[in-house]
Amino acid sequence: RWTNSNYTYIIRTWDDTTVSDGEYKINCSMTDRIGNNATFYVGNLTIDNTPPNYSAISQPSAVYGYTDVLINTSWTNASKVLFEHNASGVWQNITTGNNGDTYYIIISNSLIEGGETIGWKSHGFDRVMNLNTTPLQEFAVLNSPPYFISGLQNQTANVGREFAYNISALTNDLDGDILTFSDNAT
Repeated sequence: RWTNSNYTYIIRTWDDTTVSDGEYKINCSMTDRIGNNATFYVGNLTIDNTPPNYSAISQPSAVYGYTDVLINTSWTNASKVLFEHNASGVWQNITTGNNGDTYYIIISNSLIEGGETIGWKSHGFDRVMNLNTTPLQEFAVLNSPPYFISGLQNQTANVGREFAYNISALTNDLDGDILTFSDNAT
């Protein structure tokens, strides 16, 4: 409280964490020495001490380096959600898409490769920026096995004659690994 020559000013603070969440009307009242009252409506105040809540956390059970990865989290009471992942080798925040209360990101296959483990988590903010964060989630990126484009057709080899065959395969597999070829012929 402080006073200048014509006015008295009151500055009031209070701990809003001791008040239940909700909408409140703030009024200021004055009483003079003989009991006359005056009340002034200051305004509405919204108290929100409760952070958003996450529920379903979803990621694929098997991930290969040649596929994009969809991960999502369901949030209630969130007005903004960020995802954070280390697929590029460093932690980075990603703005999400959403479908109702389900927020998601797609990690591009250009950021992942077989044999690594990707970590991620989701951060939910409500309209007054209360924060809640999911636990760290991880998934392993598997290395896909090589495969043949076309196999050997049934052929009969005559003893003592040269036998030739042609099998097609990519030089690199879907993960980009360079392949070596061998057979069990002696």
